[in-house]
Formats: sequence, structure tokens, C-alpha cells
Amino acid sequence: MDDKPREKAPKTPVKENAEKPAAATNGGLVNTGDSKGNIEKTNDADPGKAKHSIPQVFGSDKYKVLIARADDYFKMKRYDEAKAVYEEALTVARERAYATSRLAAISRLQQK
Repeated sequence: MDDKPREKAPKTPVKENAEKPAAATNGGLVNTGDSKGNIEKTNDADPGKAKHSIPQVFGSDKYKVLIARADDYFKMKRYDEAKAVYEEALTVARERAYATSRLAAISRLQQK
């Protein structure tokens, strides 16, 4: 073994009020680093949220989205999928004539 004394790394003082990352101090805005100086919003300020999320659809908007999806299945002659989505649309907005009539049409088509 060497009998040389070990060199100690220089101690750097720890600052009590050290700067926080930019995302945490400015509402989650981060400079993207491009030449135009664009700023991008991140969710670093709230780590419980995902970076991307699917917007939730409520009420009559959800009904419209479901009907559009069911109509697409119906046009593609994927009647089982269409039936399931029309039924889900009826749970959102009961007694809608359009969804009920489409379910009846699917029933007739599947009996052939």
C-alpha cells in the first residue's frame, strides 16, 4: 500500500436557497433551445399528470362522439362493434331515436 496521504476533494458550500430548475420556478415553462426562443409548457410542476392526456368528453358531446364512432363501424359493416357503441351511446343519452333505430337496423341485418 502507498503511504501517501490522500488528497481531499475541495468542499463546495451548499447554498440554502439554491436555484430551482426553470420548470419548477416559472410555472412549467421550458425554453426549447431553438433559435426562435420558443417556450414549451411541461408538466414538471405537477408530476402526477401525464405529459399527454386524452380529453374527457361529457354529456351530449360524448353521445355525439359515440354515435360518430358507431356510424363508422356501421359503414364498415362491423355490426357487432357498432351495436356495442350504439348501446353505450344510449347509456349516455337514453331514449334517443337515432341510436335505437340503428340498433333495430343492425338486428335486421344480422338476421339475414
